[in-house]
Amino acid sequence: MAVGISLPAVRKAVRYLRNHFAEVVRPLARLALVSDGKRVFVNSTNRKHLIDATAEGQIVVSFSVAPIARDLRAKVIDLRSPREMRVRVGSGTYTAVLTRDLELGGYTIAVPELPGVFTEADTVSDARRMVYEAVALWLEAKAETRKRAAR
Repeated sequence: MAVGISLPAVRKAVRYLRNHFAEVVRPLARLALVSDGKRVFVNSTNRKHLIDATAEGQIVVSFSVAPIARDLRAKVIDLRSPREMRVRVGSGTYTAVLTRDLELGGYTIAVPELPGVFTEADTVSDARRMVYEAVALWLEAKAETRKRAAR
């Protein structure tokens, strides 16, 4: 069984082209025609939109998806990219690595210089506060451990 555009649809399209593109000599050869298997579309003479020649000249909105997909891909990569934040606690400055949680929202945060320092936050400003508290607690626990070891 052959799959393609029906003969009545072709007749409609040719009739539309003859009536609306009379100034174009040999419209089937000169105009850009596209089919989805059911309808025939013609690129308008100003090339800004498609016209459905099988539906009495209904204008079809057409746009390129490639730039949108490229932009979206770049934004997703940016969303997934960890970002760094410097936090000063006491006399030290530490780097916190924020990774966005794309499923649940918010951020997971790690401080690589201090093993075991992990926290979570909903916003970047909350992250700064949470990292400050986590680092302060880690440093306090480390100092307490040293005191006990010295006794």
